[in-house]
Amino acid sequence: MILVFKERRAMKYLPIIFILIAITLISVGVFFLSLPLGFIVTGIMVALLAYMIAPKGN
Repeated sequence: MILVFKERRAMKYLPIIFILIAITLISVGVFFLSLPLGFIVTGIMVALLAYMIAPKGN
């Protein structure tokens, strides 16, 4: 009885897990296909994040 309940609860989250895995695999694949562009975009985003969280002088 407990085993069946756990399987049903796990099956409820299975599509979400598969979607997250698919998004991760697609992102990694695109990153490896255009590695230099990926580093440029990542660098720009990190610089933008650093600018946004840096304390502003008032």
